[in-house]
Amino acid sequence: MKKGSVLIVTLTIVIFLSLTIIMMLALYSQLINNYSMQQKRLMVSNVAKSGAYVLADYYIKLLRQNPNLASNLNVDLTASLKEFPGQIEYKVRSDGNYITITCIATLSDRSVSDSYSLRLKKLGGLSFGAALVSNTTVEITNNGIIDGDVEVLQGDLRLENNTAVKGTAYVKGNIVSIGGGGGSKPVIEEDAYAGGSIDASGVVIKGRAYPNQNPVPFPSQYAYGGFPLPSPPPEASSAIISPDPTSSGIVISRSGNYGNITIGNNKSLTFDTSAGDLSVYVSNIYMDTKAEIVVKGGRRVKVYFANNIGPQDNVNNQVTVRVENGSQILFYSAGNGSMTFKNGFQVEVQPPNTKGAVFIYAPNATFEVQNNFTLFGAIITKSFIGLKNKLNNLNLTFADPGSDFPVDFLNPVYTYGGWSK
Repeated sequence: MKKGSVLIVTLTIVIFLSLTIIMMLALYSQLINNYSMQQKRLMVSNVAKSGAYVLADYYIKLLRQNPNLASNLNVDLTASLKEFPGQIEYKVRSDGNYITITCIATLSDRSVSDSYSLRLKKLGGLSFGAALVSNTTVEITNNGIIDGDVEVLQGDLRLENNTAVKGTAYVKGNIVSIGGGGGSKPVIEEDAYAGGSIDASGVVIKGRAYPNQNPVPFPSQYAYGGFPLPSPPPEASSAIISPDPTSSGIVISRSGNYGNITIGNNKSLTFDTSAGDLSVYVSNIYMDTKAEIVVKGGRRVKVYFANNIGPQDNVNNQVTVRVENGSQILFYSAGNGSMTFKNGFQVEVQPPNTKGAVFIYAPNATFEVQNNFTLFGAIITKSFIGLKNKLNNLNLTFADPGSDFPVDFLNPVYTYGGWSK
């Protein structure tokens, strides 16, 4: 090969390698720029989302204390964070029963901007989406079975042997085994989320375990802002009326204030919803031996207790509630203290496998159960304890109410009602 040809080939190779290096450097530079832009977008998106949630939590608590502020909210705010190289804008707007909170995050050089909106809704009733929601520690003992989800908003979920949660557990504190009872380890059949630790050696988790979650992804609306306190229904201010006496007990077929109700030995208190839903206010219900509560007519009954929910005078016999033909009953109260069923609580659904159910909302009360406890429906309470060595069987089976129970609250309550990018 001639020297000129060799030179040309060499120059060609050098030029090719130079171009390749230049292209690689350009590609590397583009990759760095793309990565940098992706990191910026991720940072801005996270700031916008977290900012919206922080302000939403603030307004949920603020409106609980100052409900009149909700009538005309029109707020624009600008803020800055030491850790964020840019500007944060907040917009708060009220529209009837909804409040929209928007957070806009923008970098100082205006290269990236993103927004996140949350919608707060005014609660118009009580919703039930889990078998058990408790504000503090839940303890399930001795053959206790909860067929549905469990939410412990503050405190631990404590499980004795031979117990099971046939759903997902959401717990602010720890999920622990307390042993006892002999037999097999406690079981959570779906996923388990905890803000603290999960006793993986003592509790069998058949789904996935998610310890040390912050925040815990509670699905319940009550996890944000706490339990709203219900106010007495309008019937509370009406004159006290007497239920209709029958040979088998007493019957209530119209809404009203019934004061103190006494159910005699082997007698029943029947709520007849054949003519429509009922709203009933009572001071107390006194139950004698083998007394029962019956709900019929296929509609709904709301029973507000001025004092604690449940039988008075420390009734020692089993409390039986029979719901017929898809009827539903809500027992609710703002009263505090302890609800103790010493010798069991039994819900009977007739015919079996229909949608009849019992729902209990007692956000200020401690719920204590002994001996046999069977309920189809759901419970929301301050705390739930199956008394150790005294609870033989617990069967709490979640039943979907289908829709909220419309009730009034002592103060208007707002909670999360949707979001959008």
